[in-house]
Amino acid sequence: RRRSSTPSSILTSASSNWNRRRSYTPSRFVLWEASSHSPLIAPSVPVGREEEGIGVCTGAHLAGKRTAMLMQNGGLLNSCNGITTTALQFGIPILLLVYYAGDMGDKAFHMVGLATEPVLEGLGIKYRVMRDPAKVKQDIIGAATAAASSKRPVALLLTREVL
Repeated sequence: RRRSSTPSSILTSASSNWNRRRSYTPSRFVLWEASSHSPLIAPSVPVGREEEGIGVCTGAHLAGKRTAMLMQNGGLLNSCNGITTTALQFGIPILLLVYYAGDMGDKAFHMVGLATEPVLEGLGIKYRVMRDPAKVKQDIIGAATAAASSKRPVALLLTREVL
C-alpha cells in the first residue's frame, strides 16, 4: 500500500526542521489555517499576491527568521520580479513550496507546467520535483539546508503524488 503525504504532513516535516514564518495567498488559506494548530507550525502571514510574500519573507529573514512560502506554480511565475530583484539580488534564502500544476498527467494548466522548470533554471534557482511520498521529509530538509547555505531561494515542486 502506498503511503501518501498530506499538505499538513509536508508542512509538519518542514516546520520541524525549519523555524520560520510562512506566507500564503488567499487561495491557500484553508491549508495554512488547518495546519496552524500544530505547535510545530509557525504563524502564517497572509498576502494578497505571491510577490508580496517575497517581501514578507525578506523582512522575516532580516529579522532573523527562516522563511518558507507555499504557492501554485502560476504564483511562482507571477513573483519572478520580487524573487529576482530582492531574494536573488540580496541573498535571501526562501524555501519555495510550489504546487506543480500542469505536471505530467495533470489535465489542467499545461502551459504553466511547461514554463515552470525552464523559469527556475533561467533564474538559477535549485529545485526538485517531489514525486515520492516516502522522501517528503528528506527533500524538505535538503531544500531548507540548500537555501540556508546558498543564501538563495530553493524550490520544491509538489506533485499530486505527494499531496
